[in-house]
Amino acid sequence: MEKVLITGGTGLIGTYLRNELHRRGYGTVILSRRSGTGLVKWDVENEFIASDAFDGVNHIIHLAGENVADKRWSEARKKSILESRTKSAQLILNELQVRNIHLKTFVSASAVGYYGTVTGDILFVETTPGGNDFLADVCQKWEQSALALTNVADRVCILRTGLVLALNGGLLKRLLLPAKMGISVVFGDGKQFMPWIHIKDLCNMYIKSIEDGNFSGIYNAVSPNSVTNREFSDILGKALNKRQLIIKIPQIVVSIIFGELGQVLVSGSKISAKKIIEAAYEFEFTDLEKAFRDLI
Repeated sequence: MEKVLITGGTGLIGTYLRNELHRRGYGTVILSRRSGTGLVKWDVENEFIASDAFDGVNHIIHLAGENVADKRWSEARKKSILESRTKSAQLILNELQVRNIHLKTFVSASAVGYYGTVTGDILFVETTPGGNDFLADVCQKWEQSALALTNVADRVCILRTGLVLALNGGLLKRLLLPAKMGISVVFGDGKQFMPWIHIKDLCNMYIKSIEDGNFSGIYNAVSPNSVTNREFSDILGKALNKRQLIIKIPQIVVSIIFGELGQVLVSGSKISAKKIIEAAYEFEFTDLEKAFRDLI
């Protein structure tokens, strides 16, 4: 039985992924700051990982990182967002080198924020240069820290993830209750794109990353069908069979409420899924309404 170590394994994506790996016959190790059944202790700040964490591990899926949208971005919060991603990868690299462990695969999360918080008709592909705002900088340094593990793994894969659709967390959970009441929120002019992916497809991509020996490098992990913020709200209402009252929150109000974080809500780009499709990944959900209906 192959074993997969997951960082960030108690979060939204990690929990779903762990269950799916178990269903497919994999063993898992979950690194966590908390103690509990099935959890192995680690402490990034104090550069500690339990001595048995890597026993029998063939693959690592690195999901750890502070939630970008949980709080306003103070300077301290920004530092935590960045270092929770980069320092954790560096700690793993150091431990693997000290213990002389070589992996089959190291897979790291990243985000489509790599391209910058901009809105327009440009279709961003994996070779497009990174943006120059805070999130773009985080993603670029995040990916650099992952690529540093090339010498301790046969393959390194990076998935630049869009908006993850799931019932148990993320943006959809926040929007679902008002939508069920017939109220949809649109940020700014609603023309910004929302590159999305169903959590089933995302977790299947992570599993493909460890199973497909030809799968290597950086991929956009988004549905091939982009929608705008306004379209997203309309389709959610349709999936609920509920006519929606659209409430627009002007960009200036978003900025007052959320600070710098608000730019993420009022901006959004088209992201290409062509490369991952050409790598023989078959999407289960390419239609947003079908994705909503599956979850709801």
